[in-house]
Amino acid sequence: MACSRDAPTRTHHPETDVATIDANGVRFAYYADGDPDAPLVLLLHGFPDTAHAWDQLRPQIAAEGYYVVSPFMRGYAPSDAPSDARYDAETLGRDALALIDAFGKSQADLVGHDWGAMAAYHAAALDPSKVRRLVTLVIPHPATLKLRLRDLHRARHFGRLRRRSADRRVARDDFAYVDEIYARWSPTWTFADSDLEAVKNSFAAPGSLHGALGYYRDLEFRSPDYLKVPTQMPALVFAGIEDGTTPLDAFDEDAGFGGGYQLEKLHAGHFIHREQPDEFLRILLAFLSAG
Repeated sequence: MACSRDAPTRTHHPETDVATIDANGVRFAYYADGDPDAPLVLLLHGFPDTAHAWDQLRPQIAAEGYYVVSPFMRGYAPSDAPSDARYDAETLGRDALALIDAFGKSQADLVGHDWGAMAAYHAAALDPSKVRRLVTLVIPHPATLKLRLRDLHRARHFGRLRRRSADRRVARDDFAYVDEIYARWSPTWTFADSDLEAVKNSFAAPGSLHGALGYYRDLEFRSPDYLKVPTQMPALVFAGIEDGTTPLDAFDEDAGFGGGYQLEKLHAGHFIHREQPDEFLRILLAFLSAG
């Protein structure tokens, strides 16, 4: 069941050739490449983005001997946007763990961007036995995050997207807020309208935008106790040198990582994997195949 708010400003075009799977009480839509019997790599997108963020990378990762799945996160059409569901980070982490089970695997490598990174951090803390390697993009370990006065302007979207008016604001003028976010968070990336089309199409589906904004409405600023235990698996973290929202020095604290910490700073903004796909892929594949 999807919840409905303000009418979208464009016509939604349903995804084609998308598969679905049930996990943690949600029907997830996803795209996949590779042999289903190969080791699983889950690619978890952030906001505002979709599973299509990984379209260029997914087959290249699969070619190295992995089964690579990029789901539309809960709330993002064509995945379910349950009106009575939670969208907090713990729930997102349990989604990732449930997807590993749903695909019949005992372990997976998790690669998460933005909110997908939060899902990966929580999954790795909730059940370390299910996460072989942890890869996150543009989000430091949540147990080490500190909000400083100088960073409030960068983080102003956290407050704005929690408001009751957020649905209308983001949907206004053909989702112009999505363009604004990309330009501000990735100021050195010259993106095209086509780069944002999949996001706007997803948000145009009834309930999808409201579901995606649920991540902000349900955000809890205090880390749960299980996140305070250092990670137990090797971790690779990407930071964007030109990121307009996450300060670069936020990644200097490595106390949250107990299984090894590799930090890679790339000349990109917030959408590293889309701005520097070749360099990102080179580093990622080396990490996944190490040891």
